[in-house]
Amino acid sequence: MRGAEELSGADGPVAVVRLPDGQAVLTVVRGRRQEADGSWWYELELPLFTRAEAGDGRLRPEPEPVSFFAPGTQDVVLAVPGEDYSGVPTWRHPAAVRREARRRRLGRPRRPLPWDP
Repeated sequence: MRGAEELSGADGPVAVVRLPDGQAVLTVVRGRRQEADGSWWYELELPLFTRAEAGDGRLRPEPEPVSFFAPGTQDVVLAVPGEDYSGVPTWRHPAAVRREARRRRLGRPRRPLPWDP
């Protein structure tokens, strides 16, 4: 696995994601979004290989980023100590924003957000 320092130069903070088969890999965090049902999802980027044809017709491997969404739960997406997530683009569905505003008006405590410590 590459170090966080190497991936950090990829235009965004890194996070560890646990894949469905149990592997844990470093990914670049591209965005986060809250859906209408209140669930959080992270848009992540993982550098994988692709085939590229050289000028002489031979194939060679080249890195190609693959984007995907992962559920923003503590057992799937894990923060890397020292990474700054404050600049990650965040989008929230209007229904989720209204629901949270209604809870605040009623004096109910808000649930912690995925990036809260």
